[in-house]
Amino acid sequence: MKYLGYAVLLLAFLAGFYAFPMPLVIVFALISTLIFAASRRKTLKETPMAPDQNMLLDGAFLFALQVLIMFVTFLLGVFAASAAGDSFIDFMTGNR
Repeated sequence: MKYLGYAVLLLAFLAGFYAFPMPLVIVFALISTLIFAASRRKTLKETPMAPDQNMLLDGAFLFALQVLIMFVTFLLGVFAASAAGDSFIDFMTGNR
C-alpha cells in the first residue's frame, strides 16, 4: 500500500508519454487523494495543531496538491515523448 502512490505517478507519466487526454490528470489526482486521505487524517488527528481542524478543507487542499503533482508528472511524460525526449531520457539516466 505504501508504494501505491508511486504507481499512480508512473501511470500519470505514462499517460503523458502516450498522449492520453489531459482530463485523465484529474482522475489520477482523485485516486491519489483517496490513497493518501486516510493516513493524512490519522496523522492530523494525532498531531495537536490547532483546535479547529477542518477535514473538508484539508481534503480540498490535498486534492489541489495532487492535481498539481499529477499535472507536472503528466507534462514530464509529454516532454519525454517530444523531439527533445532523447536528451531528456539521457539526462535522467545519466548517459550524456
